[in-house]
Amino acid sequence: MHSVLHQVSSSPLPQNLKFFITPPAAKWSQLSEVLSWQFSSVTQRGLNQEQLNLLADKLLGSKAQRNPEGQIPWGKFCKVSHGHLKERLLTAISQRKAVLV
Repeated sequence: MHSVLHQVSSSPLPQNLKFFITPPAAKWSQLSEVLSWQFSSVTQRGLNQEQLNLLADKLLGSKAQRNPEGQIPWGKFCKVSHGHLKERLLTAISQRKAVLV
């Protein structure tokens, strides 16, 4: 994460920071693949369908019926509050600019 923040903070383009301040929602179909891949990188096996269904129900809600196009906002997936993340990013960028000046 530090190298990503470093790269973003040294960029003069505000749209590079926007992704981190207001991250887009992820489709369940994409997120489930990433979660399974991350799990397999540690355990040597991916998540099975039952485990993915459990996560889908928790993240999408049971009424969504595990819709692969269902959108999951970052706040539902990440424990860091949006305001706290924004504050940390802006502080890191300010510190980076102070060092460069």
